Amino acid sequence: ALKLPTLTHSRADLEQRFAQERDILAGLEHPHIARFYDAGVDPGGQSYLVMEYVHGEALTDYCDARRLGIAARLKLFLQVLDAVQYAHAKHVIHRDLKPSNILVNEAGEVQLLDFGVAKLLEAEEADPTLVTGVYGRGLTPDYASPELLRGEPTGPGSDVYSLGVVLYELLTGARPYQLRTAAWPGSLGTAITDVELRKPSTRIEPGAVAARATTSQRFARALRGDLDAVVLKALAKDPAERYSSAAALAEDLQRYLAGKTVRAVPARLSDRLRKFIRRNRAMMGVSVASFAAMLVTIGYALYREVKPRTTGTASIAVLPLANESGEAGQQYFSDGISEDLITALSQSPGLKVIGRASAFQFRDSKEDSRTIGAKLGVAHLLEGSVRRSGEVVRVSAELIDTADGSTQWSEHYDRPYKDLFALQDEITRAVAGTLRAKLLTGEAAAQRERPPGAGLEAYNALLEGRFYHFRHTEADDRKAIESFTQATQLDPRYALAWSELSQAWTSFGGEFLEVAPAQEAYRKARAAADRALVLSPELAAAHLAKGLLLRNEFDWRGAEAEFRRALALAPNDSEAKFALGRMLATFGELEPAIELTRQALAVEPLRANWYSWLNVYLRGLHRFDAAEQAIRRAIELQPAAAAYHQGLAIIEVQRGNAQAALTAAQLEPSGVWQDDALALARQIGTDPSAADAALKTLIDKDANLAAYQIAEVYALRNDVNHTFEWLDRAWSNRDAGVPELLFDPFILRYKDEPRFAAFSRKIGLPVPAETAAREAH
Repeated sequence: ALKLPTLTHSRADLEQRFAQERDILAGLEHPHIARFYDAGVDPGGQSYLVMEYVHGEALTDYCDARRLGIAARLKLFLQVLDAVQYAHAKHVIHRDLKPSNILVNEAGEVQLLDFGVAKLLEAEEADPTLVTGVYGRGLTPDYASPELLRGEPTGPGSDVYSLGVVLYELLTGARPYQLRTAAWPGSLGTAITDVELRKPSTRIEPGAVAARATTSQRFARALRGDLDAVVLKALAKDPAERYSSAAALAEDLQRYLAGKTVRAVPARLSDRLRKFIRRNRAMMGVSVASFAAMLVTIGYALYREVKPRTTGTASIAVLPLANESGEAGQQYFSDGISEDLITALSQSPGLKVIGRASAFQFRDSKEDSRTIGAKLGVAHLLEGSVRRSGEVVRVSAELIDTADGSTQWSEHYDRPYKDLFALQDEITRAVAGTLRAKLLTGEAAAQRERPPGAGLEAYNALLEGRFYHFRHTEADDRKAIESFTQATQLDPRYALAWSELSQAWTSFGGEFLEVAPAQEAYRKARAAADRALVLSPELAAAHLAKGLLLRNEFDWRGAEAEFRRALALAPNDSEAKFALGRMLATFGELEPAIELTRQALAVEPLRANWYSWLNVYLRGLHRFDAAEQAIRRAIELQPAAAAYHQGLAIIEVQRGNAQAALTAAQLEPSGVWQDDALALARQIGTDPSAADAALKTLIDKDANLAAYQIAEVYALRNDVNHTFEWLDRAWSNRDAGVPELLFDPFILRYKDEPRFAAFSRKIGLPVPAETAAREAH
């Protein structure tokens, strides 16, 4: 990016300014600051700067376009604070911090631009007019601090104020003050000092709510309190009352994200009492009770800050061991060792072990151990790294207490690759010993994970397959199938590899293939599952694989039996609990389904899809508040995922809230689930033509994919004939929605219809008891 002065003729005194700016920028080397390359004056006297060109969007635009929630916005803003703190440590202030100077690139990384009006603090102390006297005050009034607007000496606190303005806008969609930018800067500074600043929670722009995928009430509630206090402290008119540094502001935001009390408070107790007395002198005679209540409130806040955590000590999350081999292709290898530790530890009686899907979300996380521990609800973390070089494996591991971040145990291992299994056992025993857990069953489970012939190449292929299968794209599933197949070829007696190959084929057929090709995928899945069960009849993974296949083939009772067997063999297996829960829900047994899903989420607390299914079961029982809480948790974990806002829309349809349903439907990403959500929401609105049009759109665009959903819309319209016509079509298509029949609030409107009982029997599901009783009568 080439930067030139916006003057019609060159000025000799600009050369000094550009030389100074060049010196400033040359000293800044930070991943979130755009790189400086060159500066100089061309033969015609034109000064220039050459900087890195950053292809990105302004911070606020980036967040709004992706409907990022508060937590995601704050995490990006922390990158800005890190860059500014670095510059301040180099004695450089920016002086023009604003969203257009803070870009987010395609990788989701912040890049801070344009230090063109920055000053070396030492230079300012020596000659305050060095830059401003030559070039004019380079600032943007809406984001400038009061002291900068008044032309007073500035320091890091001025940047902290500008950061506060950016944070205010990032959260609320509005700037803290509406300035007439044509006014003289000095008068603007005075105006800001005199005007009362409104809390962010009371200043939310109408469009900001939709851009943050929430509701006005929840948004205001999220800002109220701690975030209000943080923003107002950053925007204090007196620099002495602001955060002392960008790092201090960052620390408070990290405390907020970790669920801790922030250090910023709206005002000291003495200040608040003084203001209260001034405003309410006439009431002071009757305010003793209010004063006591205030003291109780403050006491509770202090108690919340210092009270001990209740997280059980027998709980652990194994974070993905870092791959330090220098080869990206070895990531699956280090992941595999992490997974084996999870498998072994999860068999220990009385030990809560977080599952892979949740623990692995903290890969390369910059959050501290206390924050991660709080999010996962565990007292310990196992962290470390793996380096494989040729025939040697180096593993470093340490056990961290999440209460204080202290290391409870650490060790380094250098072992031949051929001794990998013994090394895994050694680490597992060391961790278990520190936790005082008995791992005899865990070691037995770990042994079942390994090839019977202890063939490391087969094991290596299994780990590679798991790595690809977990990413779950069509291309990755194909690679996973190749790797699992290779593992079975290297060791044909490897039951676990056959089990995982079966699951991969089932997943591939159900997600990425049309009906006819899917049947071929299921045939291969069946052959692999049957082979695994012949080799190891007591392997839980083999029964889980067979159950998943049978469920996709609509063999309900066969799938249930396999899931129950898997759970009997591995009582702590969260995947088996979740799978059995889904099967019981299919039979209309929602209470046990909810309990099993909650148990699974206790082990995998970050599985957004599982929260989505929990929501489905809860709304089937008309527990709308609990269902909403579950689906909003899913949205929080994966804001852009498909079908989550559709789930929220269905809750509002059940509540009869047409506008809320429509709002949720409009937040759903475009595609079949949005078409369905809009069609449902329109049916309870006041515009019949809009309802008809939305249903027509769903049919025209999605009939092959959404026959079951179309039946639901017709049920909501009280059109019984079309409802059963589309149910029959859904069954012919083997629509994945069919298993929801017995807990579907829309279809169950017709449970007294003879056609409902007939359809249930046709697809192999039990007839509801009350329906059967009426038939018998």
